[in-house]
Amino acid sequence: MRKLLVLPFLVPCIVLGQLPVDMAAQNKNVLLEEYTGLHCSFCPDGAKMADEIHDKNKDDVFIITWHIGSFAEPNVSEPDYRTIFGDSIEVESGVVGYPGGSINRHIFSGSQTNLSRYVWETYADQTRTQASYANIAMDADINLTTRVVTIDAEIYFTGNTAPATIYFNLAITQDNIIGPQNGKEKNPDYTMPNNEYRHMHMLRHLITEQWGDTLVGTSQSTLIAKQYQYIVPADINGVPVDLTNINFLGFIAEGKSEVITVEDAHITYSGVPVGVSLVDIAAKTKMATPSFCDPNVTPEVTIYNNSSTNIDSFEVSYSLNNGTPVVQLITTVLMADDSTTITFAPVVVTDEKNVIAFNVNVDDVSSLIDTSQNNQYSHSDAFFYMPPGTFGTGFIEDFESYNHGIEDPDNAFLITPPVGKQAYVVDNDNIGGVNTSLGGFWNSQQSYRWKLPFIPSGIESSLVYKKLDFSAASDATLVFSYAYSQNSSNSQDSLNIDVSTNCGNTWTNVYGGYGSSLATAPSHPGFFYPDSTEWKVEAVSLDAFNGESEIIMRFRVYSDDGASLFIDDIEVSASAYTWDCDPITGCYNPGNDSGAYSTLAACELACNVTGIGNNPEELFSVYPIPSDEYLFIDYFIQKKQSTILTIYNMMGEVILNKEFAQQMPGTYYTRINVSKYSKGIYILKLRTDNKTETKKILVN
Repeated sequence: MRKLLVLPFLVPCIVLGQLPVDMAAQNKNVLLEEYTGLHCSFCPDGAKMADEIHDKNKDDVFIITWHIGSFAEPNVSEPDYRTIFGDSIEVESGVVGYPGGSINRHIFSGSQTNLSRYVWETYADQTRTQASYANIAMDADINLTTRVVTIDAEIYFTGNTAPATIYFNLAITQDNIIGPQNGKEKNPDYTMPNNEYRHMHMLRHLITEQWGDTLVGTSQSTLIAKQYQYIVPADINGVPVDLTNINFLGFIAEGKSEVITVEDAHITYSGVPVGVSLVDIAAKTKMATPSFCDPNVTPEVTIYNNSSTNIDSFEVSYSLNNGTPVVQLITTVLMADDSTTITFAPVVVTDEKNVIAFNVNVDDVSSLIDTSQNNQYSHSDAFFYMPPGTFGTGFIEDFESYNHGIEDPDNAFLITPPVGKQAYVVDNDNIGGVNTSLGGFWNSQQSYRWKLPFIPSGIESSLVYKKLDFSAASDATLVFSYAYSQNSSNSQDSLNIDVSTNCGNTWTNVYGGYGSSLATAPSHPGFFYPDSTEWKVEAVSLDAFNGESEIIMRFRVYSDDGASLFIDDIEVSASAYTWDCDPITGCYNPGNDSGAYSTLAACELACNVTGIGNNPEELFSVYPIPSDEYLFIDYFIQKKQSTILTIYNMMGEVILNKEFAQQMPGTYYTRINVSKYSKGIYILKLRTDNKTETKKILVN
C-alpha cells in the first residue's frame, strides 16, 4: 500500500500516484490468500510466514487474509471477522487444515488451490518469474468526512494470450484490527501489550462482489479504465472499519481461479476535518538485551516523525511478555522528520524467555490522525534468562519423554528459531509416510530434528543447555549421536557445539562439521529420514572446562539447503562415563570407569537382553523401582503391531500416553524421565494389539 497525506483547503498540488498504468510487459505479481480463524492455534504462524514472504518482495507480493471455516466461528462476545464471501472461497480453495493458503488461485498439485504454508514461498517465487499478459495501476481517494472512497483503475494488456473475457476484482482489506486469537505467541510481532492480537490484511469487503467485474475486449495493447465508488460503513459485523487502516487490492482472474496479477492502490486522503493534521509516527527498537545470567533490562525505543507536521504530544508504552503496559506521555515537541529515543526505568525479568513489545500512538490527540499505523509497533529480540544455580553435573537426553513438536527439551531452550516451527522433537508416528524409528540407530522412537528443507539458507538456530557444574569435574566428556544428509553436493549446512563459561558472553567451539564432511548418508533431495546405519556417534572432550563452576553448552545449526539434521542420545558427564550390559536388565553404569562401552548408545546397540520376553506371561519389564530420575521399559513383540504406553496417577488421570506405531518383531526399550513427577505410586500400562499388562511403579 502506498499512501500520501493530502490536506484539504490548501493550494492544489501535483500528486504522483500510480496512474497512468505502465505499458511495458512485466512478470506476475503474487496474490497470497491466507485462510485462517481466530480459534486456529497455528494460524499466527501462517500469518508470520506470509508476512516474511511479503517483506522480502514488498512490491511483488500482496496478502488477503480470509477468516473462514469452523475456526473462524466466534463464541459469544467474540468479534466476527467473517464476510459474506467466505463460504464460496472455502469451497473453491478446498481448504481443510488451517492455516491454508493459495498462490494466485493456481492449482499446483492435485485438484485444489489450497497449499500448506510450508510451500507458499516456493510457489510464490515460482509465480513471480512468469510473464503477465496485463498490468494494473490504481489510485484511491478516501474522504475522511463522508467515508466515500473513489478508486480509479487502469488495466493494460501487454500480451496476446488473455481470454476474451476476464474478471477484475477489487478487495478492501484492513490492518491493525485488535482482538482475540488462539496461538498468538507463535507470532510475537502481532501480539499486543494488552495480550490481544493485531490482525493484518483482513478481508472486509469485495467491491466487485464474489468473482469480480467482467472485462470484455482483452486483445494486446488494449487499455481499460474503471472507476468505483463505495461508502465504507462504520463497521462490518460489529467490527469497526478504520479508514486510515484500509487498503485496496485489485487483481485479474480468469474466472474463479488463475489470478494473473495483482496490485495495490496508491492512497490519498481528502475531507480532512478543519484543524486536524495527518501524520506518520513510528516506533523502532534496537535495544540491547542482557546475557543469560543478567535479569536486568532497560526498555528503550526510538520514535520517528515521518511527516511534515510537528507532533506536540504522543504516548509510548511497552509490555514485558504481554504483561501490563507501562506508559509514558511525551509532551516534548517531536519536530517534522525528526526522531527521539525514549528510555524507561530498568526492569527485572524472571521468565526464561522474554520479549518487550513497544507501541506509539497519537490516539488521544484530537488534532492528529496517524495514517500509517503499521509502523507504530516494534519489539525486542527474544532474550533468555537463567536463574542462579546449576541443574546438575551432567545429563542424559534421549528425547523419548516428550510429545512430538516440542521445541524446548528439559533444561534447554531453542534460540533464534528458524522460520515457522522447524526445529523440534520428532516421532515417526506424527510424520505421514514414515514407518521407521527416528531415534539414533533405530534404538528408540524419537530424536531432535532441524527440518532443513523448510529453513531458509543463512538462518542459524541454537539448542542451548542450561548451566552445568564442572567444579569437581575430571575427564569431562560429551557424547551424542547425529544423522545428516545434504540435499545436493552444494549443501553446506553446519553443526557446531560451543561452550561458554561466562553466561554466553563468549563461546569456545569444541566441535564442528559442515557439508559433505558432516554427512552420514548420501544426498537426499527433499526430506531425509535416516535408516539404522546412517547415524554416527561423536565423543567430545570437555576437559578444558574441568573446574568451572558453571558451563553452558549449545548445539548450533546453520542452514544451507540440507535435507534434515537429527541429534539424539546426548550424554554429558563430569567424569568418565562407561556402561556394561546386563543380560537381564540391560545397560547400566558400573562406576569407576570400568564399563565395556564408552556410551549408552553403543551399549544398547550391542546388548542382547536375554531376559526380556522369555516369560510368555510377561509382556514387559520396568526398572529401576523405585526411581527418581529415569524409568526403563523393555518389551518384546512377536509380530508387526502397534504398542501403546500409558502412565496414570492414583486418581486415574493420564500423565503420559505414547503410541509406537507398527513396530517390527523384536525387542524394544524406551526411557521415561520421571524426575518431574510428584513422589508416589503410578500405574504403567502397556498395550499391544492382542495383550494388555499393567504394573505399579514408585517415584521417589
